[in-house]
Amino acid sequence: AKIANARLNTMKDFFNHPQLKERGRWEEISSPVGQIQALRPPVTAEGIDVVMGAVPDLGEHTESILEEYGFQSEQLKQWRLNGVI
Repeated sequence: AKIANARLNTMKDFFNHPQLKERGRWEEISSPVGQIQALRPPVTAEGIDVVMGAVPDLGEHTESILEEYGFQSEQLKQWRLNGVI
């Protein structure tokens, strides 16, 4: 039929793909549930290190982000007390 196609991988096949392993595309990072494998960014350059930081815990940066948007600490304190954040 001359239709362009390729094999559809399962997630297990994807995680175990030999090319991703051979090219060093996986990196171990920290997360709230322990160490996990993360796929490096699709574009990398020789001599430039990719920053692969830890996965933040749920709500870990909420207050600092809200402060960046101009919310005052008193408002955040109230929200904390009321279970909003």
